[in-house]
Amino acid sequence: MLATDGSQFEKTTQNNGQKKRCKNQFEFATSILAPKNRPPNFTFVFINTASILHSSNQFSSGLTFTQSESMDKIIFIVERLNQPPFNKGISTMTELDGKTANELLELICEIVISIDGDLGILGDENAESKISRITGFLVVMKYIADEQVEIFQNLFLDGDKETMQGVMHWCLSRYEHLKKRAYLAKYLMPVEIPPEFMGEDLVHELSTRLKDMQTDFKVVHKNADKMKTNGMRPTEYKNEISQLEQERAQLSQKIQRLKKESSEGDEQYFGEMLKVKDSPLLSITEH
Repeated sequence: MLATDGSQFEKTTQNNGQKKRCKNQFEFATSILAPKNRPPNFTFVFINTASILHSSNQFSSGLTFTQSESMDKIIFIVERLNQPPFNKGISTMTELDGKTANELLELICEIVISIDGDLGILGDENAESKISRITGFLVVMKYIADEQVEIFQNLFLDGDKETMQGVMHWCLSRYEHLKKRAYLAKYLMPVEIPPEFMGEDLVHELSTRLKDMQTDFKVVHKNADKMKTNGMRPTEYKNEISQLEQERAQLSQKIQRLKKESSEGDEQYFGEMLKVKDSPLLSITEH
């Protein structure tokens, strides 16, 4: 049953969460057992009949199966959510762990939006729509494959806290990397064109042009990254400019002081010369 609003979402998770959780986790585990869905260096450790702990390459923060791992993830999530840009002020692990499925969904929405601002505002959408867009985001970020979308949506709708906390941990632990990936995805994601239109010359020409522009974009972006890495950052430039301005001001003051001292010295020198010229001794000498 798909939820259409927050209250119904909560009710659904309370009534069906425990019953469906094991089934959905098993379906998710079964889907990644298929060779075509396995990430590189994929390994399995069977914990029980419904839980699989898999490698940390692609599905690194999926289901959590040990108490220590769960605690570590919750500690990290609390610490990260209390930092900018979230500043949630969560006081304890228990406070986070005690949040309802709907509250966790809202937190995930905030995290996802902060990573990819183009997603817009998800707060006004119903639970089903939010989950659909979140799973779409996770596909683009390569957290899940297309084959796991429906299973993940069911886990979200069932209010599976381990799945939700796993997604939060994965996003927060790779925050800057995912922000960069989300930015690049806007320009590098392939455009799906129905096969029946691929035979048209204009479509083929535009598709080829798009691929060429994407290739150029990769080169430009790579060079820009190198410049950022090798060159000074804007803050460093600002600090250097500020220091140079201070040195300039000090040098200007020193020059003005020297001019003043030089001017006073000249007047004193000529004054002494005049005194010598007007002295009686000089007059006697002249006669």
